[in-house]
Amino acid sequence: MQNEATARPLTGFPPEDVSLVAQVIKAVTDSDQPSTSQVKAFAETVRDFHNTGVVEHLDTGEQVPWTELPDAARLAVLRENVTNNAYERLQGQKNHIEDSSPNVIDWLED
Repeated sequence: MQNEATARPLTGFPPEDVSLVAQVIKAVTDSDQPSTSQVKAFAETVRDFHNTGVVEHLDTGEQVPWTELPDAARLAVLRENVTNNAYERLQGQKNHIEDSSPNVIDWLED
């Protein structure tokens, strides 16, 4: 990670999770210097995994303990979940913008 502020969202994580997050961020962003928001998104997802204790296995769809997945499976699950979470956030923002934007046709009819 490039600096302490960027890595702060990973404070308190086990070393293997910090390493995992770093690997996935590099793979997803193709950057050795991720933004704080990128690190935060990945860290929040891993924290959610730890809070629930289980994740959905990508191949079987079954709930499996996060800590029992092999590294390759953890990488895949983390990548998939962060991608889905980012997509859902963007869709929510888009919907909010669309809902709050006035309709020009409505203005013209008034």
